[in-house]
Amino acid sequence: MVKRNIAIVLLLVCTRITCGTGVSSESIQVPSQRTSHRAGIVMGLNDPVPAVVGLSLSYNLLDYLRLTAGIGRFNSDYQYNGYTLKTKSVTYGGGVRFLVPGWNLSPVGGLSWATIATEGFANDDHHLYAVAGLEWQSATGLNVSAGYEQSFDKQIGGLPYLTVGWYLSLL
Repeated sequence: MVKRNIAIVLLLVCTRITCGTGVSSESIQVPSQRTSHRAGIVMGLNDPVPAVVGLSLSYNLLDYLRLTAGIGRFNSDYQYNGYTLKTKSVTYGGGVRFLVPGWNLSPVGGLSWATIATEGFANDDHHLYAVAGLEWQSATGLNVSAGYEQSFDKQIGGLPYLTVGWYLSLL
């Protein structure tokens, strides 16, 4: 019994001496693909919100921080005194996204500000919205994300989104 306990203690000590580097595996951070593919162009459904189809430029400032700016279009129907007014609207805006560093498949959250310009209306509508979803970026720069965007403007509400894009290692 004593020999077995001594053997276990020696094994643990020798393992620590020969394998111990003083750096734990938890402290070693492997960067995600976002650090090598920083600038991207992304096509999205309902992004920026509200837009049926949008196009965005994005830049991964850090492994966990992305800046976005985009523009999208949608058709609008307005009811007034029994009449329906059909117009076209453009949404443009930008925001910030937060991701988990080191994860190529990562939850994503963020905030964005958007302006909705509708033809025939003098005033634009502005709103802040929150983003929550899941995103994956490959070693070649392909990026796919899906989630939900919830406006703080109750008239706009929330919409699911889906984006596909390509990130390059230019910048």
